[in-house]
Amino acid sequence: MIKTGLLPIQIDEETYKILSGHELFEIKLDLETETTKRVQIVINGGDLVLHGEHLLLNAYDIKLFQSGGVIRHTLNGLLK
Repeated sequence: MIKTGLLPIQIDEETYKILSGHELFEIKLDLETETTKRVQIVINGGDLVLHGEHLLLNAYDIKLFQSGGVIRHTLNGLLK
């Protein structure tokens, strides 16, 4: 997932049961200053806030995700 620019998030079973698949959601995380893997999942503009953990394991994963995936990361490196 990370290599394609998608953020893998682990949620618990209770959170999974709350989600129907029809929500609008926003994922909030701070990869620059945050030392935890905690993410907020804001549902329908703030009607509900759930929590999970991102699965970016190291600095390379973070850099790939921030670049939008391995293809964009590679292209950005070639353009510099």
